[in-house]
Amino acid sequence: MVGALCEARTTSYGIAGRVGASSSVAAGGGVSTVGYEFLDDGRVSTVSLNGIQVAAVAYDAAAQVSG
Repeated sequence: MVGALCEARTTSYGIAGRVGASSSVAAGGGVSTVGYEFLDDGRVSTVSLNGIQVAAVAYDAAAQVSG
């Protein structure tokens, strides 16, 4: 058992070794998947939940998250 609310968790990695997606199966059987897309330099560009984009990350000239 992974936790009281989570029965199983799987994580997939891309070629560069970054997390591509993480899926969790809830105790009741529901599955949630969080996906990540990255810029060429390794910074996160988007985050999705169950295939729907929930965040787009913007960076300033100093490569810091902005907005």
